Amino acid sequence: MKSYDYEAVVYDNEVYCVECLPEGIDCNSEDVTPIFAGDEWDSAPSCSVCGTLHDYMSIIKEDDDPSYCEYCDNEICEGKGCKRGEYLFCSKDCADNYDAQW
Repeated sequence: MKSYDYEAVVYDNEVYCVECLPEGIDCNSEDVTPIFAGDEWDSAPSCSVCGTLHDYMSIIKEDDDPSYCEYCDNEICEGKGCKRGEYLFCSKDCADNYDAQW
């Protein structure tokens, strides 16, 4: 992936996969900001629609503590998982199960 490539964008303070943008909004819209592969983020952002974790940019991680799934407590390998809001899950199924219990 080149530094100018991207698979996700920020729109209305939310992260979206290019394919998950709201209807009528596209990557060329004025209010859409691409997340380029050459960008640096503190943590990998995830799509607010489908939960896909985007870790193709440079991730600046301050600690080496492993992450654990909010639902099943399994350790999540770096660059894997699904994030919803502030919670991290090892899979979309765990995220769905967590949502269903509330």
